[in-house]
Amino acid sequence: MFIFSDGGAVPMWEQRAGQGGHPIFWDYHVVAVVETDEAWVWDLDHRGPFPERLQEYLNASFPNAEHWPVELQPIFRLTPSKAYRSNFSSTRAHMLDEHGQFLQPPPPWDAIVQPEAGEWMDALDRSQSSWGSIFNQEQLQRRFSLSASNVYREED
Repeated sequence: MFIFSDGGAVPMWEQRAGQGGHPIFWDYHVVAVVETDEAWVWDLDHRGPFPERLQEYLNASFPNAEHWPVELQPIFRLTPSKAYRSNFSSTRAHMLDEHGQFLQPPPPWDAIVQPEAGEWMDALDRSQSSWGSIFNQEQLQRRFSLSASNVYREED
């Protein structure tokens, strides 16, 4: 599942790269969602349990997102694993400055480079249907039969 926003960066809480209860802003983030009797998220960057139930993951990562500015609200693209494996490729060039130096430390795993694969940025383009279905948070919860009443809301 790709996670992004219309504003070019999506804030996420409970990420290892975040500092002291503040969000980290990712240009995009990719996690695995596995459906068994429940939906589980596998996020290598998350501070929570591994794997974590989807509802708890959404609560921790996107608290009160429905009140955020529209351009920051998370967008979720569920991409079937076969489409991801055949289409995703990244040299991590988007993470480099004009001198070829990483703007932030890259993930510790090797880059996924497939010369025949499509452009990974297409997954963030709503008009590209080959990468899977697009959902906002409420739609994603409905897709996995999660109760919106389970969403964490701060008390007034």
